[in-house]
Amino acid sequence: MTLRSQFAKTVTALMERDESVVLCLGDIGVFAFKAAFERFPMRCYNLGICESASVDLCAGLAMGGLLPIYSTIDSFLVRRAYESILIGFGLQKLTGLFISVGGTSDYSKLGQTHCCPESPTLMAQIPGMHIRMPVSEATVDLAITTAVQKRQL
Repeated sequence: MTLRSQFAKTVTALMERDESVVLCLGDIGVFAFKAAFERFPMRCYNLGICESASVDLCAGLAMGGLLPIYSTIDSFLVRRAYESILIGFGLQKLTGLFISVGGTSDYSKLGQTHCCPESPTLMAQIPGMHIRMPVSEATVDLAITTAVQKRQL
């Protein structure tokens, strides 16, 4: 199993147990969540490549009492949506889970727009942000499950 497939397995299991969990994807990993999209069509969304608007939508879901889990490529999440995460979640103290895909340089062959080595440093500046960097399937499961149970950003 890969870290990405464990992510899909863990989030799908959490969706079974907690109806407040809503999955939002930035047009990546959709196939891995095929079962979740089939089982929970009203709580799974492929929001496409509009990262700031996607994070703003997640903030609205959080304001409504839901727990959004948003995932996209690391550099897109941090560089393109940083201000939305800061204002929507950090300053308003909303709860959501942001899961980046690909690390800071895994997509480097696609150019500089797909790299963000400063990602952990930037995210650490957001009030209330808890950063986890799992390295195995077990730590992916533990990090996501713990964050959802404790309702930590």
